[in-house]
Amino acid sequence: MCPPLLFALAVGGAAMNATGMIMQGQGAKAQSEFDALLLERDATIADNDAIMSEYAALNDASLFRRKFRHEVSGKAAPAAAKSGVLIGGSGGDSFMESAVANVEQARLEELNILYRGSTAATALRTKSIGLKSAAGATRAAGKRAARAANFAAFGSFATSVGTAGLLMPSSGSGSLKGLFKSFGSKASSAGGADSGFRNLIR
Repeated sequence: MCPPLLFALAVGGAAMNATGMIMQGQGAKAQSEFDALLLERDATIADNDAIMSEYAALNDASLFRRKFRHEVSGKAAPAAAKSGVLIGGSGGDSFMESAVANVEQARLEELNILYRGSTAATALRTKSIGLKSAAGATRAAGKRAARAANFAAFGSFATSVGTAGLLMPSSGSGSLKGLFKSFGSKASSAGGADSGFRNLIR
């Protein structure tokens, strides 16, 4: 048999244990939320880096284009004059072909600069997507952990109280029913009895 005092101690212990389980679940949820925020921060950084990579590529390509044009304009006329080439002759054709080839080569290099920037930006955006997905999964895992802890706490409390209740006397003032009736009578004498509760245990 389980005396009322031991029953009360058992209920108190079960409540403390359940509270601890709930707090542990909430702690896991809070940690998951913190980790998710860090992942989202890294994703934002990756997105910004992708934008900067594209801007840097555009800037590098523009600088290369201007530099090439400056070099061509500074070298073309002196080179033609030094060689004595006349526009329209065979030497002029050779000079123009060389100039066109240089322009085409420069254009390819400009495209390569833009391509490298675009490739880097794509990789960073892919990284950002992965980080955001990981953040969502981490946050969801924290919520599941908290929910599982709540269910486990309720189950543990109910089992402990039920086990202690089975050990109580089946009748008399020391029984579980008698304990609740005694509590109701004391509350009534204090002017705060709950008639619905006392009717429930009769």
